[in-house]
Amino acid sequence: MDATLQKHRRTDVELLRIIAAFLIVYFHGEGFIPAHWAYAGLTVFLIFMGYYACVGRPKPIFATAQRLLIPYAVWFVFYFVLRSFLGKPIFREHDNLLTFALSSPSIHLWFLPFAFICISLLHYLRRAVPALLLGSVAVGIATVLILAVPLWKGLGISTPFIQWLHALAPVLIGVGIAQLQTQRTVYRGLALVSIIVALVIATLYGEGRTTIGYALGIALCSVLFARESLIRPNRLVDTVAPTTMGIYLVHPAVLVILYWLGLRADTNVVVGFAVSAAGVWLVQKVLPPAVTRYLF
Repeated sequence: MDATLQKHRRTDVELLRIIAAFLIVYFHGEGFIPAHWAYAGLTVFLIFMGYYACVGRPKPIFATAQRLLIPYAVWFVFYFVLRSFLGKPIFREHDNLLTFALSSPSIHLWFLPFAFICISLLHYLRRAVPALLLGSVAVGIATVLILAVPLWKGLGISTPFIQWLHALAPVLIGVGIAQLQTQRTVYRGLALVSIIVALVIATLYGEGRTTIGYALGIALCSVLFARESLIRPNRLVDTVAPTTMGIYLVHPAVLVILYWLGLRADTNVVVGFAVSAAGVWLVQKVLPPAVTRYLF
């Protein structure tokens, strides 16, 4: 997730990354917040990914692969060994070699290959397609995907492609924000209205559990419309924000350990988040960046 951000940092965006990481831990930890509300955390990361892939200087595809696919390989092996040690299944039902290779023994890692594909394509498209056209098409496709939630959820699409399809709309919304933010107000207004209408229609068709995660994430990401940070720099935010990618990668293992130690529900989530953040921070402090860049 850090891979979606450029060198310039905004404290409000960094704080949102921390909140989003906490919500993702909550999504997997089953606390009092409903899972479909907590999915807003992933929506935030996905919108940021689409947005920051379209601003700043594009990275070469090799650099993107180093940043995303090498950590994927490292954590693929880690969770393979961990699940083997715990006596848990390595393969999921209906897995084949392709789906297993793209989702790993721990399903949450589906994000990394998906992010690599999206970011690589967006780095090319932003150079080849005018901003207004790219932003408009991105919002249009996102609108269709939201309207079609009842359709694609009922198709029985396998892992990780169902997760990719679920994640694509927020990524495209991030692209739309980035590409349309310098365009005329009427274009930004039409884009916003189309997304809101799609969310309302999908909700009325009984897909509120899906659309609430989208809607909350989009609302949180409205800070991207501001020209500068809405809050002042904060040392704690600056310390925790760089750990968010690591939190995402390591938290399932931490939650399993804490569950084994007897922690449940909200306690498991809060302690799991804190332990994950502290552990990643410690590793980042102890090991040189040349090593940690391939871990987190």
